[in-house]
Amino acid sequence: MFFHKFCIYADIESLTEKVFSAEPSNDKSFSLQTEIHKPVAYSVLLIDDNKNIVYHKFYCGLDVISNLVLSLQNISKAVLKFMERNVPINENEIISQNKCHLCGKFFSKGNVSVRNHDHFTGKLLGKASQGCNLNYKVTQFLPVIMHNLSGYDSHLILKEISSDLAKRMKIIPVNSQKLP
Repeated sequence: MFFHKFCIYADIESLTEKVFSAEPSNDKSFSLQTEIHKPVAYSVLLIDDNKNIVYHKFYCGLDVISNLVLSLQNISKAVLKFMERNVPINENEIISQNKCHLCGKFFSKGNVSVRNHDHFTGKLLGKASQGCNLNYKVTQFLPVIMHNLSGYDSHLILKEISSDLAKRMKIIPVNSQKLP
């Protein structure tokens, strides 16, 4: 089983600005651009697995996209460094459970019980079967969920970031707003 200890939610706000361009040509095909979207602000929330707001940033000003990308990189580095911690289990806590708190199966000779704990706090979570405990991992991955990234906002970000950074990103352009 995998879960995410933290998650980032972000949104970009844009305004449209009128564009005054050259007159259409009768000789060539053309597109007449009338407006351009200018990113003017963003908000970022870092939420933990208990749905607590750990960090919030609102930015309004120049270079919105480059500031957002830099903020996301800094937050990611700090969170991933924090996620490396491993607080030892409190050996004095006693639990009396006859089944795994992860899968619900009863313990037996073939299904040995071990003590499962939170590596960030040291808190004992319960007894788990050895297999479930070994598979129970916090992913070293920080999801960033952006409003309208699968729609219009993605082009604002992708045209501003370096190709190296773009290659390292894993984008899953799906959200619940697009589902029937």
